[in-house]
This record gives sequence, structure tokens and C-alpha cells, in this order.
Amino acid sequence: MSIVDKIKELKNKGVYISLDGNDLIINSNQAIDTVDLTWLRENKQDLIDYFKSLFNAYKPIPVCSKESLDFPLSSAQRRLWVLSKFENTDNIYSIYDTYHINFSLNEQAFSKAYQGLLTRHEVLRTVFTEDIDGNPRQRVLPVTDERFKIGLEDYSHQSLETKEASINQYVSEEVSRGFSLEQGPLIRCSLLKQTESSYVWVLVMHHIVSDGWSMGVLHREWSELYNAELEQRSPNLAPLIIQYKDYAAWHNAQLQSEDITTHKNYWLEQFKGDLPVLELPSDNPRPKVMTYNGASVYRELDKQTTDNLKAFSQQQGGTLFMTLQ
Repeated sequence: MSIVDKIKELKNKGVYISLDGNDLIINSNQAIDTVDLTWLRENKQDLIDYFKSLFNAYKPIPVCSKESLDFPLSSAQRRLWVLSKFENTDNIYSIYDTYHINFSLNEQAFSKAYQGLLTRHEVLRTVFTEDIDGNPRQRVLPVTDERFKIGLEDYSHQSLETKEASINQYVSEEVSRGFSLEQGPLIRCSLLKQTESSYVWVLVMHHIVSDGWSMGVLHREWSELYNAELEQRSPNLAPLIIQYKDYAAWHNAQLQSEDITTHKNYWLEQFKGDLPVLELPSDNPRPKVMTYNGASVYRELDKQTTDNLKAFSQQQGGTLFMTLQ
């Protein structure tokens, strides 16, 4: 049996092998049987050499030429671009969050932190246009573009009751306002002053330039940029080797290469024949006319349930995110 086949066999048994430097790491949710344990010991060096060969075969994603004015879209971006062409969808793919800031904020440092975030992540400054053949292209706007100005609103002079109503109305209108992929901006930032020591920060983005997981990253980096500005120091953030446009260009090149044939044939084999219809249970019948109405339900899982879900995900060769989706 080859190294690859044995790794797959062990994976099906819940035994996962990885490499950390020159150390072989073995993870398992249960005791490893004697035969497999003996094989792992006898083939330790071969396993290390195999994983190192995978690392040596890795080729970094190249950076796009700075002379290019526009760039291709990734598959995920193209999908959202196509969906944006449907009627009444300009505000459907918005993601947003509101943060309550309960301390005296330095508005100038806050604005500079925002500029630093836009400078760091080009995708936040991206708009999507069409070339002469009607193909979508992404273009990065300069960080100095007036469209990226923060919306500053001062409600501190209003009465408590009026202030709360005004802020709620502003937030409601801001998160429901749509986006133009062609004109941009695809990120909007507002800072609403409640008192001298309290603010509401509203951040709204189109899903084509961000996602829910990225919101946490942006928030953490913004905090570091803000504190660095206050302390007059360089932010403690690792430089980004590539931007999203570089990934998109590499992704498209991969889809055009001969290497994709093996992957394509694999998935065609997996999904050949009649595919089952996935009927998910629902508490209400599907409406005859499609709407985009929805709601969010929050549940907290205990540690044991979470560990069981992680173990199940590993056994199926997937991730926790895939299982929960």
C-alpha cells in the first residue's frame, strides 16, 4: 500500500497526520490500533519526506502587474456580479454590523485608522465594471477617493428620546441602502456621536468584497490601527503578501491550465448519475413568490456538542463550517 493510500485509510479511521517543522504530528479521537501504530513508527521518515515534498511543490500566488488597470473576477465574485443584474437585488447582499463605543473617541485617529484599513485591503476599494465585450472586471480605486469619506453625524445635542429615534432611523436607512457595483463605494462607514463619551459605529459592505468572517478581522485590525495612531507608533500588523485581485487572477489562470483536468474529472465522477434532491425540513411552507425576507437565530453550543461536531467533520473529511452549513 502506498503512503497516500495509507494516509487515506488512517483518515477514515479518525487518525490525522500532519507535519510541524521536522516533527510528525498524529491526532486521533480514539486509541490507534497496534498494527497502525507499528506502521506509523516504521514509516515515520517516509511520512516526513512525503509531507515535505508537498511543501516543496507549493508555488506562491504571483502578484499582478502594477501596470494593469483592471483585473478578472474570482468565481465567487462573478456569481455575485451575475446576481446583481437581477431586479431589486442592490441591497440583498449587504453585510453590516453596529458597534457601541463607550469611551471618549479620538475622531481624527478613528478616521486615519479607517484610511489605513482601506490602504491595507485593496478589495474594500474595488468596483466592478464591464469591458467592451461585456465581461466583468474589477478595478481598485485610490484610497484618497472622496467616496470613502466617513459619515460623521452628531446627535449629542438632542434629547435622549429624540437621539435614540434619530440614530435608529439612520442605522435602518443606512443598512437598507443598496450598492452600485459599478460606481461604488462597496463599503460605507458611519460614526454617530451620542455623547462626548459614546458613539455608534456603523459598517456596511457588499458581500462581493467581504464576508461575515472578515468582519472580525477588520474590527481587530481597525483597533490596532486606531491604537497605533493614538500612540504614534507603527501598527503591529504583518504586511499582506498578496491582495484579493492577485488571488482572483491566479484562480482564473488555474481554471485555464491543464492541471484542472484532474480535479474536474474527479468531481464529474463524484456527481455522475442521478443526484438526490436535498429536501431540508422547514417550519413554514415555501412562499409562491420569492422574497428576501429572513431572520437570524442565535444558539450557543456546549463544549461537548462542539467537540462532537468537530470530530464528525474530520471523519467526513470536511470542516466544522461545512457541517454547520
